[in-house]
Amino acid sequence: MARAFPSVECNSLTAVTRIVAGSSAITAFTLQGVFSELERGMFALLSREPWLTVRYGVVVLKGHPLSSAAMRLREFVIEAEHTVSVEEMQLLKRWRPARGRGRSPVRREGRAVRQ
Repeated sequence: MARAFPSVECNSLTAVTRIVAGSSAITAFTLQGVFSELERGMFALLSREPWLTVRYGVVVLKGHPLSSAAMRLREFVIEAEHTVSVEEMQLLKRWRPARGRGRSPVRREGRAVRQ
């Protein structure tokens, strides 16, 4: 039975970017991962789904304190997550599709233009 929606799976973000750029495909990507394509007007942001998030946790053995290296790693991950969250919110403000319009602004010569 043929699939209604064919899909391609890749382990390379560069390959995914090239496939999307050279076709009518869509993909889920981080805004940071396609920033330059958005800037050049190659890609348009369709939407940002609230359920499309990464949930992770740090697991430790009960009764075993974290080593100083593990505590530093946890601090690093928390700091990095905060930095990425702030950057993503800034990018969303800039690239979020207009509600009800159905299309994202396309950047031309430093300004947004509706297609």
